[in-house]
Amino acid sequence: LLFLNDDIEAFQPEWVERMLGHAQNSYVGAVGAKLLYPETTIIQHGGVTNTKDGPIHTFCGYDDVVPYYFGFNWLEYNCIAVTGACLLVSASKFWNVAGFDESLPVAFNDVNFCFLLYEMGFYNVVRNDVILFHH
Repeated sequence: LLFLNDDIEAFQPEWVERMLGHAQNSYVGAVGAKLLYPETTIIQHGGVTNTKDGPIHTFCGYDDVVPYYFGFNWLEYNCIAVTGACLLVSASKFWNVAGFDESLPVAFNDVNFCFLLYEMGFYNVVRNDVILFHH
């Protein structure tokens, strides 16, 4: 299942195939992409990190032309969650955790969903080589 906001602009060929390559692994839960602000190299989302103040978008506001933390913003890696603005997951895993909790605010139902996948032993992955604009 691909969850994609209506304000996402894809400009790379084979971006879905790259994400699907991870989503098909038995140990992977949700797969996300790097989101940039429109027509810029400024990162809006590079995965979700859980801090003491709550979940935040990793690298939000950073310029993607600069390698941060030894190029971590350019590598695919496991993270606690990815944004529902662009999230790919197998249907069986989606229904195994009962999907999104619609009683939660929009800003947190995707994070909760990824937490549930993580608690079931799945890795959530952000593909920083899949870059989309989020208007």
